[in-house]
Amino acid sequence: MSIAAEHRPAAGPARMRTAIRPARTCRRGGKPIRGFRGKRSKQKTSKRGRSGMSTGDQRREDGPRADSAAAEAARPRAVDFARGTNQSGVRLYNERLVLSLIRRHETLPKAEIARLTGLSAQTITIIMRQLETDGLVVKRSRQRGRVGQPSVPFALNPDGALSLGVKIGRRSADFVLIDFVGGVRHALHEIFAYPTPSGILDFVSRGLARVAADLDPAAAARISGLGIAAPFELWNWEEQTGAPRRVLDQWRTFDVRGEIARLCPWPVFFCNDATAACGAELFLGNRGHHLDYLYF
Repeated sequence: MSIAAEHRPAAGPARMRTAIRPARTCRRGGKPIRGFRGKRSKQKTSKRGRSGMSTGDQRREDGPRADSAAAEAARPRAVDFARGTNQSGVRLYNERLVLSLIRRHETLPKAEIARLTGLSAQTITIIMRQLETDGLVVKRSRQRGRVGQPSVPFALNPDGALSLGVKIGRRSADFVLIDFVGGVRHALHEIFAYPTPSGILDFVSRGLARVAADLDPAAAARISGLGIAAPFELWNWEEQTGAPRRVLDQWRTFDVRGEIARLCPWPVFFCNDATAACGAELFLGNRGHHLDYLYF
């Protein structure tokens, strides 16, 4: 028999008591080893939770609730395009969503952006740091006088991105350079009796030359592309413009997007003029923030 001493707390002064426990023996190489203690056998006792029910009873009790929660999670839900996602594969989508919200509200702090998008505060911090590094957003002065810590709102940087636009109309054409918030930096306007392919190319060439002369290399590197807004099927305008049929027929085989793309190093996009006007009204002219409106 071996004697082992152990300390136990007591209500009064600490005292030591002696517990006599039998020591097990184990043989190694044919010789007994004193003091070796083997693994204690696990007692099969039912675990009780805070409510006093065993684990099995708790599972049986939570069965209907778990089934109801699973059914609710599997139920199809409508997609909310105003909410972001924390998946790494949609980083660009989240950045566009954040930029759209800032454009809509003009200035937003990170806490409000996280609330509107449903993204975590850490994700928003990473996105805003990247957008600020890219020069697309800037910090405004710290807002004080409110509950909690002063917040720092973010706004779009007007110099963050530039874009070119060409409008081809029945009686005139426009060439513009706009900044990231819709401000017009350069504009060129020309009036004619009717549009011709050669005249439009010459007009765009003069506009590009003017922009290249006025912008420094750093600003020119911020140009993201050129957009063309024009009506479809210009060759059907004979009655409206009074242009000769032979002139209008040139538009049938003229690739306006492809020919203008030869003149500039940036991506070129073509859009119907009415569709482009609605898009511009939605992003830049819709100050009332209406979701539905009629454009004339």
